[in-house]
Amino acid sequence: MNSIEHPLRRRFMLAFCFVLAVISSSSTMAEPVVSSSPRDEIHEPVFRAGSFWVFHITSRRQSEEVSLNLQWTLLYQNTKKLWVFSRRTPDSELPSNIPLPISGVTDTGWAGRDHGGDLPESLREPLFPLYVGKSWISETPLDNGTLHKCTSSAIAWEDVTVTAGIFHTIRIESECATVGPTSTDAAFHAASRTTRWYSPLAQNFVREFIYFQSSPIAGTSFELIDYQLKK
Repeated sequence: MNSIEHPLRRRFMLAFCFVLAVISSSSTMAEPVVSSSPRDEIHEPVFRAGSFWVFHITSRRQSEEVSLNLQWTLLYQNTKKLWVFSRRTPDSELPSNIPLPISGVTDTGWAGRDHGGDLPESLREPLFPLYVGKSWISETPLDNGTLHKCTSSAIAWEDVTVTAGIFHTIRIESECATVGPTSTDAAFHAASRTTRWYSPLAQNFVREFIYFQSSPIAGTSFELIDYQLKK
């Protein structure tokens, strides 16, 4: 009896292990795992016209709070290889304390929402390639001869849950200030600290908090609530 049970038991165990291996393989194929190794790099994505991102934005200044949704839609690339995009909010969603709809078409170097701006390549934020441990400085010249200077660092990979879903992101911390010989008290109000989470899946920031030095309760937050990437 034992001489028969032993090979049968062994065949059963081999079959059981094979089934487990197939299930494990199928699970891995259905749900790719994104490595969080510090060496992983995110390169600038290839955008397509028609892609859009919808953000819920809350802005607080003193006792006033404004909350609305804004959609960024990529329209086309111009001859300078800069993206022309629309930015608007539906009239039905316009808060009562906003006098006019936020809308318009902007010509910019797209790097996620309108970060980057219609600036020479040397002045745009060098976000990519993005990887944990990277640090950089970006400067934007202002009309009064001063510079809006930001020092940023990519801190860690983090999973972030927002309305649009769960995303594997890199958290970026930035400190910004207006500097220059003509800086005034307005520079103090422009000083800010920003935390952003960039997702390679959404090809954009999925969450952002901006805190202003002028007031501990003043700030702006962005949260991705919907998006669509054209193939």
